[in-house]
Amino acid sequence: SREVAETKERAMKDKVRTDEYERQGRERENLAEALKMRAASFDEDWAHQKKVMEDAVAEKRKGFEDRAEGQMIALELAIGKKAQKNMKLYKKSPHPPVIFSSLVRDDRQIESRQAQAGNFELAIRYNNSLKDQMQLEKKQHVDQCERVLAQKRKLLKERMERERHDMEDACDRMRLAFENKFDVAQQQSKQCVKNLQHDSEHAMAMEFSQPQEVRVSLTQARTQPKSYQSRPKTSSTDRKS
Repeated sequence: SREVAETKERAMKDKVRTDEYERQGRERENLAEALKMRAASFDEDWAHQKKVMEDAVAEKRKGFEDRAEGQMIALELAIGKKAQKNMKLYKKSPHPPVIFSSLVRDDRQIESRQAQAGNFELAIRYNNSLKDQMQLEKKQHVDQCERVLAQKRKLLKERMERERHDMEDACDRMRLAFENKFDVAQQQSKQCVKNLQHDSEHAMAMEFSQPQEVRVSLTQARTQPKSYQSRPKTSSTDRKS
């Protein structure tokens, strides 16, 4: 009867709807699992890229420290080598001999003339004064030599500090570039996930708004699978393929 037919039709539609809900539920689970794996892969990939970047920064720093230490050692070796050479040449003095001023030269001449003239007391006074002046000029000469060496060390240290600043700035730029790249990739990944979820939900919503497919021929066997039952193999929302 018509009532029986309508009852069967409603039952068939309810079954189709129930089957579709179950299938969509499985699709959502599959999509969630796929997105979980995608997120894990994303995190793993960027963790590796970050480690590569940090290793490059550490290598740059180590290279600078090795170079700075090497240059300091080279300077000290050069200073030591020069001092040893001076010790052999200038009566065990690490510095070149002092070049006395004209004042010392003049006092020597006066001392010599006074001694030759028999003015020994005056000659002795000049001699004492000459010793003090020579001692003062020797000390000034040594101090100047030490200042020259200190200046060389200072200039090298300042140059190394400038290079250190440039190196640290380069490391900061490497980190900033990585962070910017990561932020862009993260935003793109989030947008891709939203797009996938939106497309999936839209496609599944369309399953209920599209007309139900029917068999081409009513003479086909009743055991033939309905078209909706084969949709997991052809649906655009299926993630198993």
